[in-house]
Amino acid sequence: MKYFLSLFIISLLLMLMGCTDTGEDISTLAPNQDESPNLSKESVPFNGSMDGFVNPGGSVSCDPGWQTVTLEAEGEVLHCGQCTLYSENCSQGTSQQGGVVENGFGKIIAANGDTIYVAYSGTFTFDT
Repeated sequence: MKYFLSLFIISLLLMLMGCTDTGEDISTLAPNQDESPNLSKESVPFNGSMDGFVNPGGSVSCDPGWQTVTLEAEGEVLHCGQCTLYSENCSQGTSQQGGVVENGFGKIIAANGDTIYVAYSGTFTFDT
């Protein structure tokens, strides 16, 4: 089962939660920006392109009728270089064309080891 990843990855990146590796479990969101002196308060452009796969299963607890899925991808991200992404969410197909995603969380690991934590929800489409 493979989803159309470009729109999904863009939505993940827009939900950027932080830019430092805290060494915590990925289910823990990045620290509050006010509590982290090393996080920039200046907005900068952020985009990228990744390819990967969505697989059934994961540690997210989903409501009945929802499927836990894991997303693993690699690609190039502006300001970060070559990156890897690991995330989990609850997913539900609403039609043959796509569905809904909830309770998404994950992290993008940059080439230099920095970590970007993400939390997301939204929709997806299937890659035909």
